[in-house]
Amino acid sequence: MSISAIINIAKEYLLLGIIVVVLASIIFSIGYLVVYRRLLKGTKD
Repeated sequence: MSISAIINIAKEYLLLGIIVVVLASIIFSIGYLVVYRRLLKGTKD
């Protein structure tokens, strides 16, 4: 396996990792909004 092939594989997985992190942060933000803002009315009971 050549160095360029290894670099191409790393780029592919880096892009996939970035996409997963962005989607996870969106899901977390929506979860925070629903639980904290709507159910707890913004209070820390």
